[in-house]
Amino acid sequence: MADRIIEPPLALYQVLEAELAQEYEISKASANEAIKRYAGKKEEIERKEEKEYEDKLKNKYKQNYNTTLKDAALEWECRQRSNDALLPHLFKLIHSLHPKRSALCLSGGGIRSATFNLGVLQGLARHEMLGEFDYLSTVSGGGFIGGWLSAWIKRKGIRNVLDSLRCRPQSALKPDPEPVYELRTYSNYLSPKKGLADPDTWTLVAVYLRNLMLNWLVFLPVIMAALVVPRIWLAILLRGRIDGFQNVSIIIGFVGAAIALFYIARNLPSTVNRNDNPGRFVLWCLAPLVIAAMALVTYWAHVPANAAHGKGGFILFAELVPLPAWLYCVIVLLRRERKRSGSLPGLGRGLLLATLLLIIAQLIIGLATWKLAITLSGINLQSTGARLYATFSVPLLLGLLMIGGTLIAGLMSRFTDDSDQEWWARSGAYVIMVCVGWIIVSLLVFFGPSLIPDLGGKLYSLPVDFEWPKPKAIATGLVTVISGAISLLGGFSAKTPANEIERKKASASAIVIEKVTSIASIIFLASIFILLALLTNWMLYGFAYFTHWLVNPQSGVLVNVKGTVVAQWLCRISLPNFLADPNDHRTILYNSTAEFAVIAAAIIGVIGWVAGLCINTNRFSLHYYWRNRIIRAYLGASHEDPDPKFDRSPNLFTGFDPKDDMKMADLRPDERPDEVADKNLDEGKKPDSLILPGPMKARKLLHVINIALNLVGGDKLAWQDRKSESFTVSPLHSGSCWFGYRSSTEYADGISLGTAVAISGAAASPNMGYMMSSAVVRFIMTLFNVRLGFWLGNPGSAGDATGKLGRTFGLDSPRYSVGPIVAEALGRTSDKSPYVYLSDGGHFENLGLYEMVLRRCGFIVVSDASTDTKYSFDSLAMAIRQIRVDFGVPIEFERFYISRPSTEEDKGGAYCAIGRIKYSCADDIKDPEKDNGWLIYLKPSIIGGEPRDVLNYHSESEEFPQESIVDQFFSEAQFESYRALGSHIINRIFMKDKEINDHATFPTADGKGFDFKGFIENLRGHLAPIPLTDFEQKLLDHFNGVVGVVQDVRKIPAHLSGMADKLENSPDWLREFLHKLTPSDATVAGTTQPSDNGERTLKRVRPEEEQFESD
Repeated sequence: MADRIIEPPLALYQVLEAELAQEYEISKASANEAIKRYAGKKEEIERKEEKEYEDKLKNKYKQNYNTTLKDAALEWECRQRSNDALLPHLFKLIHSLHPKRSALCLSGGGIRSATFNLGVLQGLARHEMLGEFDYLSTVSGGGFIGGWLSAWIKRKGIRNVLDSLRCRPQSALKPDPEPVYELRTYSNYLSPKKGLADPDTWTLVAVYLRNLMLNWLVFLPVIMAALVVPRIWLAILLRGRIDGFQNVSIIIGFVGAAIALFYIARNLPSTVNRNDNPGRFVLWCLAPLVIAAMALVTYWAHVPANAAHGKGGFILFAELVPLPAWLYCVIVLLRRERKRSGSLPGLGRGLLLATLLLIIAQLIIGLATWKLAITLSGINLQSTGARLYATFSVPLLLGLLMIGGTLIAGLMSRFTDDSDQEWWARSGAYVIMVCVGWIIVSLLVFFGPSLIPDLGGKLYSLPVDFEWPKPKAIATGLVTVISGAISLLGGFSAKTPANEIERKKASASAIVIEKVTSIASIIFLASIFILLALLTNWMLYGFAYFTHWLVNPQSGVLVNVKGTVVAQWLCRISLPNFLADPNDHRTILYNSTAEFAVIAAAIIGVIGWVAGLCINTNRFSLHYYWRNRIIRAYLGASHEDPDPKFDRSPNLFTGFDPKDDMKMADLRPDERPDEVADKNLDEGKKPDSLILPGPMKARKLLHVINIALNLVGGDKLAWQDRKSESFTVSPLHSGSCWFGYRSSTEYADGISLGTAVAISGAAASPNMGYMMSSAVVRFIMTLFNVRLGFWLGNPGSAGDATGKLGRTFGLDSPRYSVGPIVAEALGRTSDKSPYVYLSDGGHFENLGLYEMVLRRCGFIVVSDASTDTKYSFDSLAMAIRQIRVDFGVPIEFERFYISRPSTEEDKGGAYCAIGRIKYSCADDIKDPEKDNGWLIYLKPSIIGGEPRDVLNYHSESEEFPQESIVDQFFSEAQFESYRALGSHIINRIFMKDKEINDHATFPTADGKGFDFKGFIENLRGHLAPIPLTDFEQKLLDHFNGVVGVVQDVRKIPAHLSGMADKLENSPDWLREFLHKLTPSDATVAGTTQPSDNGERTLKRVRPEEEQFESD
């Protein structure tokens, strides 16, 4: 046990209880029977878990146990079990409480979503609905305006804010409240003043270049140190024959291969089945195997195989290597058989046969290895052959050994299980990955720099004599630049499919763009590695030049040790001093000693490590540039006070004020701003009636900021398409329902509102959840610092483990930058590491609906301003799918009339749709009709009747209101069009008798709240009919004309029936014939009913509408 006490994270039920207490003041509602039942059940379950926790502690620590002992891992396991047992009861309690929980969800979509939802907030406040929501759930751009609202409420109180949003303007020349006016001021929030002559424009350039250089100082040394490794390997091959070195190589090869085979014997499922993780496989099997292969091919390079031993030596080597592993397997099988049957009948015959088969297999492997050694020993290592030998020798031997393993697995198949075959296949996959990676990296390092033979030389001679590079170098440079441009533009293009779902429905041109982007990305990445390999030449040359300068008497540095061992050794291992051109790739490659390359790699590795220790990976990404401007534009909009001491005081040079931001925990419902508490503004009392504030009433609009925690390298196979999971930050807690929460007061050193909002909108990140499927583009984005995401400590158990990292969940950035940056580049992000990578909430779910269904809200309004030019409702579909998969709660819509914009004056249709959240499918609900939730889904569109200026902007920009999210610089007309459309839509859904009423409200029966049920009933009655296409309308007109004739024809049987009854004296056969023509029910079926205007119409009815109408 560590000296410090490790606290486990909070479970979901504890977080929901805390939020519930804020909403309903449960401590004062002790008379509620549902609460009593839940409290009793909770006490019972927690008592049981505490007892089990104590028993496990005693069993684990035995004599060291005492009553003060704590074990965070065991306690977290108990909390998880309590969570699983209590959640059904907690959900039942939530469904029984009244009024039902309500939530307002503002979707992602950048400044477009922020501006549209500003109008939505104004409309909801105008109709006295905004202040009734318990939750405010925001994602990305919705978080911009949500943070703006929360900061304003914090500073002025919710009642003042609602009054300011819904009241008529108090100034004829300034109709907007000051915070709204400030939003207009910063409609270009990233660069308020545009133009090449303005510092705002060049600030972005300066920040990017500065951060790029600092990140390269961390990232590039790691890559360059890795690129030196093939040079070390080549230097060992070129060293020549050294007495004793060959014997060492043979021993290393034998021991490495024996260790790898022994590990295999201990981990095959049919033997011991230790069930080790992939990391241990790499450490104890793959790495020894690669080292053995390197040692053996080094031996063959120096001693020809036929001159050394011949076939016999190779066969003997192959037969002896698996001997330790085979003896281990025999011992294990004998012990197992004795325990099972008490004797060993028949086992000897099987072992004898298996041993014979193994000897035959190893004989074949030995002969094949001898043939490979003979082939490789014929390569001339004094020319290009040395580079070819270093490139292909190890992969060829590894491939041969893999084939040998396949042969052994096949011959032994009758003595092994099917699970063994899977184990062999997975291990073979790792070997293939190593071989392919070895060949690619070696080709880039050994042959790549030769593609640009004179670039380095021209740069070297640039200060003295300028000459244009040769056409070959120019062509290489153009290919690099063009492929890089295509990679970045194609990667960010909206036409490029971001995931498998988009790829399936993409057009042919989009598929072509994706393929071209993929090829260009590979070419560009290869070019980058080649340039870094060339830069490695310069590095080695510089170190050699510095070494010779040190030992030169004229330098005066080591003049007193000239001729000593140190000076001689430095001169011996460094490059020869006759090299005058650092671009002479072949000469530097062939003259670099292994010792010199190792020292160079170590030096540059230390440089990268020190830089990673000093440089903050979060602060010097693009995140802080992004965050600071969001804070200034949105959180600073309400930072004004009549008292100059509290008013906004930005830096005169930069324009930023650190006090614009605030801690997320300061938004807690039990917190009240000092100035509001002092004046009791929210109670409507005058300053002279000051009283000590009592217990704070439950406050509405608890802000939940939705973020994506990236799982690109995670082990949850069911989520491999998502590549992320939900992560939330609220004034109370921060974390995820899957691995735990921490208090927002201590998480990330007290995470701020501005940081959480900026992370939630960090759209451009190498790890972008389901939106990033290209590993090459991910690496390129990291390399060029296109990084808005944020690294924070893990709020789960991994963020509070013992060891050097300690309580990482309390840090606002990683202590070391190298690991997180490499993980970001390689896509190794997960929720099991001490640090987690957070990015745009839309990379997981873009509506903020997921977390509100988890909280069992009974009434949810979703404002979806995400990019959806085709109106395919991808964000809604993804949210519904994930909620049904993760929670078992389906969401079904009664009618869905929302359609894409049209240029018609009065197209018809609707801005919203109503859905039912079927909690009854997952929870214990007695009355589904009463306790199932309601979802009102809003979507910006143009259906006719919008303000004239909005229609005018739509005529100028046909994509409106679904313009590209790349556009983060809004003009005045653009800003006002989105805001006005949002306000107009809210007005329309509050209509009565199709007349817009700007102040329509739905008070409850006691007049103390908003009647959500009455609002829904009103809205359901005013949704527009399903809009028809032109073809459908023409078809409808045609059938309306024909239907009258059809109706008259279908009346004939009724007349025939009456005629048969009148013909009493007619023959029986005639009356019987007339009755046969008449159906049993002679009423007119299927005729259309007159509509309100007296005309016959046909109506399209969906099955769910029939059910809805019957309800």
